Amino acid sequence: MEMNLLAIKPDTLAKRDEALNENFSTINEKVETTARTADAGLEAAFDAHQKVSTVEVDLSAHVSNKNNPHNVTVEQLGLANAYVYRGSVANYSALPSSPATGDVYNIVNSDNEHNIYAGDNVAWNGTAWDNLSGVFDTSALEALISANTEAIAENAKTLTAHGSSITELTTQTQNNSTTLIQLQATVSDIKTQVGASVGIDDTTVSGSSTYSSQKIESLMGGSNLVPKTGNRGVLGGYQTVVDGHIVYPDYVYEQITMDDTPNSAVNGGNVFISEGTSGTTFVKIIALAGSPQVQVTGSADKIKWVDGEAPEITKGVLIYLWFEDKGYLRFIPFPS
Repeated sequence: MEMNLLAIKPDTLAKRDEALNENFSTINEKVETTARTADAGLEAAFDAHQKVSTVEVDLSAHVSNKNNPHNVTVEQLGLANAYVYRGSVANYSALPSSPATGDVYNIVNSDNEHNIYAGDNVAWNGTAWDNLSGVFDTSALEALISANTEAIAENAKTLTAHGSSITELTTQTQNNSTTLIQLQATVSDIKTQVGASVGIDDTTVSGSSTYSSQKIESLMGGSNLVPKTGNRGVLGGYQTVVDGHIVYPDYVYEQITMDDTPNSAVNGGNVFISEGTSGTTFVKIIALAGSPQVQVTGSADKIKWVDGEAPEITKGVLIYLWFEDKGYLRFIPFPS
């Protein structure tokens, strides 16, 4: 539809022109306001960018500062008593006399008096030096463990290979244990018999703390044994004279050559003399009846008559002394 501008009244056109001008004015104000706002935003953004850049520079510098920029104290961190390594001293006696709590020193040389090994570290705990020990070289221990591990492995192989033998040994051990129990029972019976022989048994002194001492006193008090050394006391008594000999086809000889034969004997027959055991000594006394023959069968260099040659043997006493490896004979006739 076409508009006929000639048909529009002049006043209407004027009003429309005025409305358009007002709209253009409003639009210009809004554009100007928007522009001013944009400029302010740009300025604020630029200022913010500058501040951010400044903060980045300051933060980088702060991070790089390792000298405690905030001046934080060890008390604030709860580390007031932390260890502080102060170095090494040659000897324990060289430690400072007024250390601070937590001071740590390495001691180069050992000190037996203070149980310090070479290389130990000590810390001052406020009242005394506390030994923190030192560095321990475990290389030798590791080598030993390795060697033992290999030995254990070899032993395990050997154990496996000898499993049947071990079983046999276990059985034998059990059998030996049974035998041991039987032997212990036998020993117990022997002890009982010995106690009975001296008049003491478990029933008479059972429960008494003096049981063992009573046994000892009884054995010592009733013993006829002569001590091998020391004071033998007053010896008395006598020996029974025996009449013992061995019958041979041609002669009857008195046996006086053995160490355990009687020291005194009476003989009516012939007498046989031989060597004693080397390293021993004894004295044999033989009372001879009649006129027996005394025959020396040992070596002439070892058994000799004291008077040089064999005397005439009649009734009397024949004395035979054997000492270590020599024998001596002496005949004493009875008075007529």
